Amino acid sequence: MKNNFNRFALRFTLYVALILLISLAVYYWMPNIKINAGFVYILLFLYAITLGSFYYFNKSFSDRVSRSANIYMLGTFLKLIIYSVIIVIYAWLYRQSAVSFIITFFMYYLLLTVYEVVALLRNTG
Repeated sequence: MKNNFNRFALRFTLYVALILLISLAVYYWMPNIKINAGFVYILLFLYAITLGSFYYFNKSFSDRVSRSANIYMLGTFLKLIIYSVIIVIYAWLYRQSAVSFIITFFMYYLLLTVYEVVALLRNTG
């Protein structure tokens, strides 16, 4: 189990670094594409949450399958609630850049969630 997490952490870190490099290139060389100026912080926040949740989910998959599914659904629900609260608070406080923040957050969320789900499916199979 620890080996699975270490392998995931290494590959996930490389994946996030690649996303960061692409985001930097888009931010500086394609100014017409509106990426929120805090994209590095958004990406690091999602990286930390995803890494922590993968560790917990991976640990739970060693138990019964039904319990694992319940834990995964509850964890995903909690993450969505946390993310929604952060998005609403940011949009409330910084209305000028709310749209770019939401789009940037959502794109990173999709990219990281797809990677996490694929990695979890590989570990269960």
